Amino acid sequence: MGVTAERFSQGMTYEEYKAQMNRNKERFEETEAAVELSDESVAPFANLPEPRNVLVIAEDWCGDVISGLPVVGKLAEASGKLNLRVFLRDQNLDLMDQYLKNGEFRSIPVFDSPLGDLADAHARRLNRATSVICADIPRADFVPLEGAPLPDSGRYRSPEVYSHWAGLLAASMVPALEAERFAFAREATPIVSKDAVTREAMRQHAVDRLGILDTAPEERYDRIADLARIMFGTRSAAVTVIDRDRQWHKARVSLDPDEVPRSSSFCTVTIQGPEPMVVADAMLDERFRESPLVVGEPHIRFYAGFPIESPSGERIGALCVFDPEPRPDGQVDLVLLRELALMVQRELRHPPRTDRPDTD
Repeated sequence: MGVTAERFSQGMTYEEYKAQMNRNKERFEETEAAVELSDESVAPFANLPEPRNVLVIAEDWCGDVISGLPVVGKLAEASGKLNLRVFLRDQNLDLMDQYLKNGEFRSIPVFDSPLGDLADAHARRLNRATSVICADIPRADFVPLEGAPLPDSGRYRSPEVYSHWAGLLAASMVPALEAERFAFAREATPIVSKDAVTREAMRQHAVDRLGILDTAPEERYDRIADLARIMFGTRSAAVTVIDRDRQWHKARVSLDPDEVPRSSSFCTVTIQGPEPMVVADAMLDERFRESPLVVGEPHIRFYAGFPIESPSGERIGALCVFDPEPRPDGQVDLVLLRELALMVQRELRHPPRTDRPDTD
């Protein structure tokens, strides 16, 4: 059974749907601006003998809607033969029921059916097998994601489910991480005063205790640096360690020297605080415009760095990306930069490896 003309007319037009969006509107409009339809793509619809009605069930949090609906909207406009109406999913449950349960297309029901019982049984078998495997792997813990609250409105997933799972993961991870951090900290020299000189002494002590300085390159750090370069689209990237009067590079991509003077270092400024540091154009920043790294090789104009902490909490260096071309600082994904820095921090908890010779 189809939708009546009266019911179809109650839907929003494409422009009305865009106007009421509360979430992801900017992403939606970016996708829309990037849509380019060829004549070949439009022709089959433009040549339809009569207009066709197109009903879309959507939510502004859905990635498929953000990536797909702009294409449909542009296609309707270009062809002149598609009459598009958009319905919000949770406000039009009659349409959801008709098309997802009684219509031609079906989704997997929320696990409250014989199919769900089968899936649950299979999940339990996978959990048992995974638990056995993890038991034999150092530094691996298995956390079964069980006991999630039932989602509302027939959803397969809900914010409450993900929150529940996050709590399970945190409860498993925190004790191990805190025990390791505190054990490391107890071995450090206790210093009470927190003036600038003392903080630097504590920081340098943490660097020395890591035993990482002047060690051979390691694939695990090289991989993170190269990933940062690729994901940020820069010419260069590095994992740096600030050591007394120098900036030493544990990993570097498209950067020749393995160290530079601390006096000309960007990263020594980065580690002064816990936040990321972004320099959109070093030539316009009085802190760096006369730096040898700006006026000479590698001719840094754009820089973004996130401080790296030792297991005991001192900022010992940075994960950074840089390029000879300036760019707006608003284009920098600071969450991604932080995640890459945290990857380095996790590696610092394990001793330097000598798995390959120095290739410099």
